[in-house]
Amino acid sequence: MNIIKSLVVVFSLLLIGCGNKLEEEELIGKWTVSEFEAKTPQFSQALINGARDEVLSATYSFYGDKTFSIKSQLVSNGKNGKFEYLADSNLLILTYSDLENSPVKFKIEALSEKSLKWTQDLGEIGSLNYFLKKE
Repeated sequence: MNIIKSLVVVFSLLLIGCGNKLEEEELIGKWTVSEFEAKTPQFSQALINGARDEVLSATYSFYGDKTFSIKSQLVSNGKNGKFEYLADSNLLILTYSDLENSPVKFKIEALSEKSLKWTQDLGEIGSLNYFLKKE
């Protein structure tokens, strides 16, 4: 059960991005995960489907003071932290206030006014792609 919770946390820590450099201000706002792709051949489809349900319930809010919060089915009270955006590499770094797996890094692959895609590289395990829509 702990491994499932850990995987769900890992799966829910993602973002979406752009091919060109974007401005940090473009991230500010509330984003809901609308699609999720797990490229993790070592995990069973049942585990991926369970993680997908949790990830698709996630909402990320980014604020102008470089803080963020996330809410989801499992994290109904929310998790908070600070974010950093590295424009040169389109890398978004989320540092959770109370999560020992912090920081979590996402490569922003695409960004438009209302949509965002980010990828989380899990090394040998694979990668996760998140697609988000701005509310």
